[in-house]
Amino acid sequence: MTSTALASTSTSTSTSTSKPSYFTEGPLPSLPLPPVLTSTTPGTWAYDTMSRRIDSEILQRTLDENQVEFNTPDFAVAKAKFEDLRAELQSAGDTKLRGLTPYGNGKEGREYEEWTEILAPYLKEGEVDTWL
Repeated sequence: MTSTALASTSTSTSTSTSKPSYFTEGPLPSLPLPPVLTSTTPGTWAYDTMSRRIDSEILQRTLDENQVEFNTPDFAVAKAKFEDLRAELQSAGDTKLRGLTPYGNGKEGREYEEWTEILAPYLKEGEVDTWL
């Protein structure tokens, strides 16, 4: 989906079983979409990305390149959440997915609502989906 199509999607958060708005609004692809990539199969690009690359390469580089900012009082909460994410990814196969935490100021916006819709099928009561 193009960024233009994403930008034009609705932010409806209905609890119906229909597809989320990012699937039903905007231009539709002319060919069927390929199967969703999952990170559950060792040896695949997706597995390597979620089990190793995100933490040891991408997040480590983010930390290395932003040490000054991360160690200021203004970034204390962000750094704690960053470290929590890294800990979850280091145990990706055993760490249950969880929903996004709202900011608490009512300014979550469209992206928060869209990601809440995207994650909803993986956060069903009684089911356990992990990062891998």
